[in-house]
Amino acid sequence: MNILILDDDVDDTTFFCEIVSETLPMARCIVENNCKDFLSTMTRYPYLPELIFIDGFMRPLAMPECLTDIKNTLDCSHTTFIVFSGLTSERQVAIFKKQGADEVVCKSATFEELRQYLLRYAD
Repeated sequence: MNILILDDDVDDTTFFCEIVSETLPMARCIVENNCKDFLSTMTRYPYLPELIFIDGFMRPLAMPECLTDIKNTLDCSHTTFIVFSGLTSERQVAIFKKQGADEVVCKSATFEELRQYLLRYAD
């Protein structure tokens, strides 16, 4: 399984990949720091990662534009898009889902909460 985190914060990506490594040792954690680099890299591959976690407030290209660009450029039929955000009020979750996210996960979740979330995708 390939899991990508698209986030401009190095601390967040490091923490996330540590959880992936400990929870799903056979999974590959891929890190991209911005949407444009991700799009240019992924257009050369025949498939997307199964899970893509996108920072809800990334710069310079924000999540809604990034997600729209990904879905318009690549075949996303086997990919789940999860917003990984610090803001997760019910209102914000609804906005993220309206913008195209399949799910929303809070960045402030504990290690164990994120581990349990990832285990839902274990084969």
